[in-house]
Amino acid sequence: YSGLFQEDFIDQIQVVGYFHSWNPTPERGGNFVYWDTSDPIPRSVPPMPLAGSIVDGSKTVHAATVYQPQVKAPKCDKSAETKLVYVGNEEWELYSDGNIVEKYKTDDLRWTIVYRARCFASKEEVDRFY
Repeated sequence: YSGLFQEDFIDQIQVVGYFHSWNPTPERGGNFVYWDTSDPIPRSVPPMPLAGSIVDGSKTVHAATVYQPQVKAPKCDKSAETKLVYVGNEEWELYSDGNIVEKYKTDDLRWTIVYRARCFASKEEVDRFY
């Protein structure tokens, strides 16, 4: 982050939250990684169940390591209607244009949500923004 436009910049937080129930292992991967120093090796946070990582995503370079790198991801055409459907008994089916592409168990999936919020120091800053 250069700070070049600091007078116009609005700080923000980004929360990456996990909704799975499995415990992380090196084989699963999917760690949250970020670089908040000049060190070329990122810091790494495992995706703990029902937890999250918070970072200012506009100032901190961040990513995720590959989840289940030993599993080949299905190819789905970006123009196709693709959906993941819960069919019961902790089982899911991935459909693309009405055709089953793959079947999964709930524990195969990594559920993630990202939330971003702007952070203002005062009501006056909020009013100036809007």
